Amino acid sequence: MQSGEGPLSSDEVPQANVLERVVQRVRARVHGGVVVTSGAGDHARDVHYYLQAARILGLLDDSGDPTAEGIAVTRAAGDALSVQLVAAFSRSRAGARWISWSEAASLGTVDPDSAEDFLRACSALSPATARRRAGTLRHWWRTLFMPSRPPSVPPLDRVADLPRDEREVFERLLRAPLEPVTAIWARIDSHIAVIARISHVNEFVGLAEARALAQGLRALVGRIDEADDGACRLWQAAVHYFLLVEDADTDLDIGGIDDDLAVFNAVARHLGHPDLCIIAT
Repeated sequence: MQSGEGPLSSDEVPQANVLERVVQRVRARVHGGVVVTSGAGDHARDVHYYLQAARILGLLDDSGDPTAEGIAVTRAAGDALSVQLVAAFSRSRAGARWISWSEAASLGTVDPDSAEDFLRACSALSPATARRRAGTLRHWWRTLFMPSRPPSVPPLDRVADLPRDEREVFERLLRAPLEPVTAIWARIDSHIAVIARISHVNEFVGLAEARALAQGLRALVGRIDEADDGACRLWQAAVHYFLLVEDADTDLDIGGIDDDLAVFNAVARHLGHPDLCIIAT
């Protein structure tokens, strides 16, 4: 560790991989928006991580209010936005220390694969936490300095257990643009509320299965690396399939959630989390 400089604290090292979502949080604050959480653990932590990342970049102050730099970022787009984010990252204590530790001329000449070694040398983070946070530093660096690539769509033939009847719909959903995870929670809650209302007049509607599926989707996204485009698309497609009232079976009829469970289970197994699979009751 360099003399005269204390170790980076946990609050100074980001753990929110997607810079676009950081900007979205700042934009919501600039326009008077309030970030609402559902109270669910993963959701609340996600909100906290992205607001903390905005503070680390100097886009929000310690009270959560937009700074002049934050306001400027929300008004920029394209290359101009990238330039401002590079400047903010370079000014942050983590970014400036990474440049200094690397003896680099600028953030753009830092080796992104040095992130974990840097955090082990210059932060108070545990080795396991340093490894996770290094992933965020690498992802920010690659977002800002590597050419963008078109989104990948995972080949459906690799999702071995995906039911045949659901493949056509699922393939279409896979190609939808990725949304912020937190933007999807309210839609899941709304869908559950509709099913709950119908269950009052139709006791055979699968309300218990729908609630179990919602919990499974929340648990699964908590295990996915935000930088893994393919995994994120599979998860989102499983969510969107669930949100379709009329898919292979209508969700509001007897056994209507069974196809949604089959899709979720296929995705969970494919991503290496068979323990999350749900058995229809």
